[in-house]
Amino acid sequence: MEPGRPENDLVKRLIRGDKKSFEEIYCIYHDRLFNFAGEYIGSRDDTADLIQNVFTKLWVNRKRLASDSNIGAWLFTVTRNEAISFLEHRRIVLAHQNIEQTRANRANMLALKQIRLSDDTLFNIYDIIGRSIENMPPQCRKVFLMSRVRRMTYEHIARKLSISVKTVESHMSAALAILRKSLSDYLTLALIISLAI
Repeated sequence: MEPGRPENDLVKRLIRGDKKSFEEIYCIYHDRLFNFAGEYIGSRDDTADLIQNVFTKLWVNRKRLASDSNIGAWLFTVTRNEAISFLEHRRIVLAHQNIEQTRANRANMLALKQIRLSDDTLFNIYDIIGRSIENMPPQCRKVFLMSRVRRMTYEHIARKLSISVKTVESHMSAALAILRKSLSDYLTLALIISLAI
């Protein structure tokens, strides 16, 4: 903060929409807020996104501030609330992923128990699956591998690729259709393989 320029002056100018005052507040508090949130969030990328949200909220809500607002306290409170929301969302996602992982493990176990084939037949099937995955359109293949290999939820995939959940579902439907077509000679195993991959 420049000498002789009290914080209240910055807040008053911010309320009027002065971008220079916003930049000054950003410079004063960014690193402190980042370090504070980072202690709880862990990931630097997630922390950076969170702090960006905090300053976006500051600008959007600037006209609701009182001219004598303690801007530091306001920013730390919003940062704390954003961190709590982020961690709660992360907890829900992880719980959901654990449920999906448990279901996938159970399905894989049942699938393996039902397979009664020669080694040559199995290798042939997995060779077909491998080639089918390689020949999928790039985005379709990426979505499929993120879902079935990395065990990511559709919501997580959508965020990572900046696409909608509906688009993720569409790619997965296309990928499974490709696999079903490739495995048409092994119809009796189609359901087992679709569970196992």
